[in-house]
Amino acid sequence: MKVLYILHATNMGGATISFLNMVKGLVDLGVDPLIVVPQKRIDPLFLKRVSDYGWPIKKCFLIESVLLERQGTLKKILKKLVLPLLKYYSFRQLLKIAKEETPMLIHTNTGIIHEGFDVASKLGIQHIWHLREYQDKDFKLIPYPSFEQFCVKLKKSNVISITEDILTHFGLSVNCRHKVIANGIMERNEFIPHFNKQKYFLCASRISAEKGITDAILAFADFDKVIPDYELWLAGTGDESYIKELKSLCLKLKCDSKVRFLGFRTDVKVLMSMAKALIVPSYFEGFGRMTAEACFCKTMVVGRNTGGTKCILNYTGGLLFATNQELLEQLKFVANIPSKEYEKMVLIARDKAIAAYSIEQNVINIKNVYDNLLNDEK
Repeated sequence: MKVLYILHATNMGGATISFLNMVKGLVDLGVDPLIVVPQKRIDPLFLKRVSDYGWPIKKCFLIESVLLERQGTLKKILKKLVLPLLKYYSFRQLLKIAKEETPMLIHTNTGIIHEGFDVASKLGIQHIWHLREYQDKDFKLIPYPSFEQFCVKLKKSNVISITEDILTHFGLSVNCRHKVIANGIMERNEFIPHFNKQKYFLCASRISAEKGITDAILAFADFDKVIPDYELWLAGTGDESYIKELKSLCLKLKCDSKVRFLGFRTDVKVLMSMAKALIVPSYFEGFGRMTAEACFCKTMVVGRNTGGTKCILNYTGGLLFATNQELLEQLKFVANIPSKEYEKMVLIARDKAIAAYSIEQNVINIKNVYDNLLNDEK
């Protein structure tokens, strides 16, 4: 079963990691992948993994069918004028690849690339749109040519959404063509070393404004006044000017000695396993990969009561907050909870995460979608 996969980027973020885990499992079930990536520098970590697996990659001119909310009116007008030409060129390039490779179906890994749907429609083959983001709520993106027209296309396509909330956001509901399949986070039997919990809270994400890091620092500064023997660790990279702002804020709040900026880390699971809690202050997570990962690592999660974070913690159990004051109270709860009660809560969360968010379950569900689509054509 040859499947043509389309990626909007190769940086090792949540969507890419989930994609790699998914395809690795699908190959074991007989899928023959061809991965199409944008004509720009390929992330070296992504390239190494794909090369190690022996999967073929083709570069193609791909254009994101979105506008930035924060772009000025003039830039938006210019992009709207140029975008149709760029999209047509992208369509022709992708069509050429699809004709040469003759896949049985096309699977677009995120919602911001539209040409996979157009090419599949042209060739009369099945297309799957994998919705991993809200676009507007999480990344401040506006679908082109409009949100409404994108929703019309989605209704004509097969859709896999990582949460029911995202599916609903685009005016869809679960049916034979539109499915909800959670991301695969870890393998069921993946060994995670046991560590004694240390007195720090962890944020592990891109360091950017939409991830709510400012709120985490503000709440921690108030927490530090009451319980002064904890630290806040921030793992991840981001815009240097924003990181500079955060460091200035820490100085102003007099908690700079307690907030550690760790930068990019390859040992996030270890950091997570040792943390007393993972804080997920992001305003809208499509899924919330780190939230589910913390459950596997037997670490309490304190997450914002929105999006995928809310969906996961309502299922696994965890601590939700809507305001900085509520975040402060949840951090105090975590610091003061008896160890036996803490252990009981995180074990329940781990068992539920294994049942719902294992890579094996994700792969089985995706393969069932493929098989059903292709069997319907016979």
